[in-house]
Amino acid sequence: MIKDEYIKVKWQEGTIKEVGVNGCQVIDVLKFVKQHLNKLDEQQPRPENKFTITSLDNAIHYQEMRYHNYEKASSINNVEGAFDNNKKYMK
Repeated sequence: MIKDEYIKVKWQEGTIKEVGVNGCQVIDVLKFVKQHLNKLDEQQPRPENKFTITSLDNAIHYQEMRYHNYEKASSINNVEGAFDNNKKYMK
């Protein structure tokens, strides 16, 4: 859990398949921040907001790709958590 004076995030613990939804995923937070930034940009448009929104769109896209690759690998291997292609990037 991430928590400070103004922010509290309850992360998903365990797989949804095994324990159900009990928190949020990274993509949920990215979408929430994008939605908030879009509202701010409507009130006071700034080029930096547009750049940040584009970066969030890219991050959301890659998280969706990660999810689809995970689902594809899980269905092929019939095992949840089978997609572990990111180990080489985790050093």
